[in-house]
Amino acid sequence: MMIQRSETIFAMAALIHLCIFAASFYAGADLMAQPYGDQQAAMGRLNPRMPSAMPIDQQQVSDAGVFVTSGKHIDLYSDIDDQAKRQQWVDMFESATQQWCKLFGVNVADTEPWRMTAVIMENETRIANAGLIPEDLPKFPAGYNRGHEFWVYLQNDEYYTRHLILHEGTHAFMQWFLGSSGTPWYSEGMAEWIALHHWDGQSVTLNQTITDKAQTPGWGRVGLLKKLLAEGKPKSLDDIFNIPPTAFRDVNAYAWSWAGCEFLAHHRLSKEHFAKLPQRLRGSLRQFKTKFRAELQPHWQTLTRDWYLYIHEVDYGTDIAAAALGTATTNDDGTVTVSADSSWQSTEISVKPTDQFKFTSSGDFIVGNTTRPWRCESNGITVQYYDGQPLGKLMATVITDGPEQIVPVPVGGDAEKSVTFNRAGVLALRINESPAKLGDNSGRLKVTIEKLE
Repeated sequence: MMIQRSETIFAMAALIHLCIFAASFYAGADLMAQPYGDQQAAMGRLNPRMPSAMPIDQQQVSDAGVFVTSGKHIDLYSDIDDQAKRQQWVDMFESATQQWCKLFGVNVADTEPWRMTAVIMENETRIANAGLIPEDLPKFPAGYNRGHEFWVYLQNDEYYTRHLILHEGTHAFMQWFLGSSGTPWYSEGMAEWIALHHWDGQSVTLNQTITDKAQTPGWGRVGLLKKLLAEGKPKSLDDIFNIPPTAFRDVNAYAWSWAGCEFLAHHRLSKEHFAKLPQRLRGSLRQFKTKFRAELQPHWQTLTRDWYLYIHEVDYGTDIAAAALGTATTNDDGTVTVSADSSWQSTEISVKPTDQFKFTSSGDFIVGNTTRPWRCESNGITVQYYDGQPLGKLMATVITDGPEQIVPVPVGGDAEKSVTFNRAGVLALRINESPAKLGDNSGRLKVTIEKLE
């Protein structure tokens, strides 16, 4: 039924109606995403190589019962009927944008026109009915990023859902502002590495060092690597550099790529070269790969050796610097000094198969520092164990440059200890503790090593 109104009243009513429609699809819905228009053109200037944005029919979205929650840099579409949760994801993305700028050296002002479309889905059919799954979108297990959009499946753990949003957001930020996210291992490894986060409900902190599994429910990359190593399936650094794009249909490739970034970002011989990689993403990916590999070549033997030491004891919070092979101090009297705050330390004594050595040790040190420091001698303390041996016990092994897992042998204690090794390499010593927990140790042991004929 038509009702006669003055032009002014009709115009005001139409304006009010338009504002209400733009604010929500229906009563209680979230702020509706604004059309790109000029903003899409501005985004195109950030990276002209990006594909066009996915067309979205807002009425179709509303009819399918899908919500849209908007922020400055994101329009988040989701079928999850929890406004507070959707708003937290938007707030997290906005907070992350500021940190991506700092991590990659991008001026915050340059992000003004940047706006992503995120699709977070619990019921894929409902999302498809909303027209938010293009026909050419490939199948993916958890998350996928392409141009203006990314898609994420809701996970059982809230942390892992957030991780996936940040993972795909990292891809998008790198592609829009750095020109590319790099070769497969670097692209996925960086997204995994940076998406490790802490969220306090209002702001997010990216690129966090995770010291406990409980901090990352659902992520599980460290546990996966431990399983693969237990099955005798280590990967070399070159293996990781050559992971093909198709390998990322399997979560193993994400775990290896994350470990590669974690190691190279912190090892003393690679960290400066690794830090320069974002600056090279606008160039050829082939050159990106070959130049980085060439820069590492002078240190490749050492990096390879330390990589295998790292992955064979990979853990939450592993200190890469402390896990790398150090050098025990050789004293004037022929003894060696082993520090409690480092992992394996080379004695620079060459070992051949069947060589037999006798070890005698003295001194004490601090291992751990909780309610009070634990003072320890070379026999260790039996209130806590690591790798089947008392915490702090003096251990010996033979280090090689190959992928073989090292075999630690206990040599600490009150009595002299004789050991026969069954492979060639360099003799190394350490106190028995995870490379992830050496930071609060102090002190040293003095060890006499005698080769027996």
